[in-house]
Amino acid sequence: MNIFDRLQSIDKRILYVLLFFAIAFPLVNPVPLPMAIAPPTRAAYEWMKSLPDGGVLWVGGDYSASSIPELTPAGKAFVRMAFEKNMRVIHFTMWNTGANIMNAWLTGVAAEYNKQYGVDWVDIGYKPNATAILRHMTSNIIEAAGTDFYGTPLADLPLMQEVLALSPEYVDGIVELSTGSPGSATYLTYVVEQKGIEMVVACTAVSAAGDMPYFLSGQFKGLLNGMAGAAELEKLSGHPDKASASLGAQSFAHALIILFIILGNIGYIVNRRG
Repeated sequence: MNIFDRLQSIDKRILYVLLFFAIAFPLVNPVPLPMAIAPPTRAAYEWMKSLPDGGVLWVGGDYSASSIPELTPAGKAFVRMAFEKNMRVIHFTMWNTGANIMNAWLTGVAAEYNKQYGVDWVDIGYKPNATAILRHMTSNIIEAAGTDFYGTPLADLPLMQEVLALSPEYVDGIVELSTGSPGSATYLTYVVEQKGIEMVVACTAVSAAGDMPYFLSGQFKGLLNGMAGAAELEKLSGHPDKASASLGAQSFAHALIILFIILGNIGYIVNRRG
């Protein structure tokens, strides 16, 4: 068997081992890759920079475990930017699956910046009939939600004594991490259009085509497209994390697959000519 025959019949186990290392290496040792910043991501970054120091950022975490690789890194990047501006952060989710996911990483990021719960950030968590709760919170958060993620009355938390409603008088902007409905469209309908609060959205890649018209119309002030958008924001904000590493792993894996396709075709063409 000549070398060109071997190129067409490489043991699949070898391919799997090489693919494993191509994915694992950039995850363990992130490799900085050249990255073009998409205009919707840059718009989201500039919008975050424009928010007032010491203001209030509302974070909607409306996703499930399947969207963690795409949306959690985006959320972390936004919240880190907010804490660096000494903004206070309030989280609410309309997905019951989002409550534990969001609380876990919000707690971790808050610890990075030594932020005090109840004063610097609050996790309202999930409430049944969440869309109706969201609409009610535009006039009275404490009356609508009652308690936080831990069951503590919101009225007992210093931050919620200051932020009485999801309205421009109290909230400077909204970051929505959205993977479906209820999600970005719900905020757009009941909060952004009704109350006039500006919003940026991080969505899964499969949802980007549906959300892009809202960015182009100016209804969304920025839009992060899946993991790529999260990695772009990590780069702009100076906080490379899971999205950047995962994007590197994707790139290495794709490059390896393309290489083997090329080698296999070279072997086929040469043997056929022979």
